[in-house]
Amino acid sequence: MFEHKDHYIDIFESRNKEIINFFDDHDSNRLIHCALSDDDKWETLGEFFNIIVPKDFNVHSNKSLQKD
Repeated sequence: MFEHKDHYIDIFESRNKEIINFFDDHDSNRLIHCALSDDDKWETLGEFFNIIVPKDFNVHSNKSLQKD
């Protein structure tokens, strides 16, 4: 099932770099990217769409139980 996992991860990361580079070369104001683990992701998204997001805003729907 996971025999090609590294291959697909490489493709995913490569494509993301291509997209980021494209927008860096053309119009970086038209692309937003941030890590879901980034504590400031909502503020970053708000700035991109020119909306005010409260500093303590956080939403997490359909959160599953964390596995140990």
